Amino acid sequence: MLFKRAMRLEEKSIEPNDPENPDTRNQGDAPMRLSYIAALYFAEGKYQEAEPLLQDALKKAQVILGTSHPTLANILKNHAEVEMAQGKYKEAEPLLKSALEMAEQGLGANHPDVANILDNYAALLRKTNRSAEAEKLEARAKFIRTPQ
Repeated sequence: MLFKRAMRLEEKSIEPNDPENPDTRNQGDAPMRLSYIAALYFAEGKYQEAEPLLQDALKKAQVILGTSHPTLANILKNHAEVEMAQGKYKEAEPLLKSALEMAEQGLGANHPDVANILDNYAALLRKTNRSAEAEKLEARAKFIRTPQ
């Protein structure tokens, strides 16, 4: 986990209020770095390691960016994917609902990120035997991706 090690070294070498601190230069970076590491854990099937990183990323993003920034939608979607991979569909659904709402508000109803969240939500609905609802979301995602 070279990326994780580099992030720890960077955090140790820079003081929190230092102008060279990456969080000071671009405040959205810290939560996204955590989210990227969580994505690596997810890809390795290490869901227990990914989950707390996503929770921390969400908390930091809310403090730094506010409670409705589109970055939060991505973190919520990733957190929902971790929950779904563990069969925790009841925990994943409110995360996807919030992610969808934030993405629609922050990016617009026809943004590609909205389509990705719709696909994830449809997959959850299919896993919970709600195919009719899933089909509606899949159709909407397809519409977003179809050139107008």
